[in-house]
Amino acid sequence: MGRKGAGGHGVLPGAGKYWSALCAYLLVAIAKRQKHLDPSKYEVLQVVSVSSLEQIPLNELFVKLDTRDPGVDIPKQLEINYS
Repeated sequence: MGRKGAGGHGVLPGAGKYWSALCAYLLVAIAKRQKHLDPSKYEVLQVVSVSSLEQIPLNELFVKLDTRDPGVDIPKQLEINYS
C-alpha cells in the first residue's frame, strides 16, 4: 500500500526519483535534438550537471578547445603553480 502524498493521492515510495530521472532524460534528449549536439545523452547530462549553475549557453559548453594553446583565453580557469 502506497503512502499518501500532500494532495491525498497515493504515491509509490521512491517514485519521485524516477520522475526526476525521466524529466532529466527528456530535457537532455530535447536539448540534444534542438541544439544538434554531437555528444551522447550521457555526456550532455554529465556536462550539464557539472555546470548547471553557470550562465553559459549550452552550445558553448561543447566547443572543443585546445587549452594547451597559449592564445586560448580561459578567464575562469584556475592556474596551478607547482613551485
